Amino acid sequence: LPDIVAGAGTIAPELAADVEGPLTIVTCVGGGGLIAGLTTGMRSGDRIVGAEPVGASCLHQALAADHRIPAELDSIAADSLGATEVGEICWNTVAGRDDVSSVVVTDDDIVAARAALWHDHRLLVEHGTAAALAAVTTQPSHPVSLDGDQSFGVFFDDLLPFLVFAGLPLLGAYRSVRGGHKLNHAVLTALLADHSAWRVVEAEPARRARGHGEAG
Repeated sequence: LPDIVAGAGTIAPELAADVEGPLTIVTCVGGGGLIAGLTTGMRSGDRIVGAEPVGASCLHQALAADHRIPAELDSIAADSLGATEVGEICWNTVAGRDDVSSVVVTDDDIVAARAALWHDHRLLVEHGTAAALAAVTTQPSHPVSLDGDQSFGVFFDDLLPFLVFAGLPLLGAYRSVRGGHKLNHAVLTALLADHSAWRVVEAEPARRARGHGEAG
């Protein structure tokens, strides 16, 4: 786990090299590995907002109570963001910081954000991933507000990037139960090792043009 947090921490300096600050980073939160890494690596003047479902909000509840507490799970995104308590590394990293905050979004907000990612950008993600975008797009008021001329970024934490990084285009669906980095790595390793479990197909040009294809 410390290595995962350290790996996530490399994202913040890369952002700083590419984007002028101050920068607001919005990220979904499960156990807190990604937000802990981003917090560790971000530059002075930037801020981070953790986005969680109302029914899976261990970080939000911990910040409100000023200590780690068990959280009840009741959300469509609990399969990926459903930590019952924020991780110790995360809590020790973000607690007491003025530049780290948390917002919660409803399941309806998450579903709408997930649909928008598909319809507008042809990005197929799990519900937990869409929580970060939902924190920005929720109407009528945005849980995440941008002050001044801050730059802005949304970060997703999902298995799909792992699959895309394997080197092939991807069109398909994936659902996990109690997902996480360790499980994602195990799934990807097992999938690529078993050539009978997947195949590469060529989509028809007309279907590809519409953003559709066939996946096995």
